Amino acid sequence: MNLEQEVLKDKNLMELTATVKAHMQLGWKPKGKIMEHKGGFALEMERPLEVRWLRPIGLRSWVAWPKYK
Repeated sequence: MNLEQEVLKDKNLMELTATVKAHMQLGWKPKGKIMEHKGGFALEMERPLEVRWLRPIGLRSWVAWPKYK
């Protein structure tokens, strides 16, 4: 399985956790713990490449669009 990886960095811990939450809604998963890094904080995230194109639940439309066959 191919994995996509990203390192999130921020000087403010609260902003980093908000960014992590947003990434988790897009299918990312934390790969370890939040660590101190150069006067700030960092966390590694990863997700399978197959999840990249799936629409997250929070971004689905509330409109009941008709289904065509």
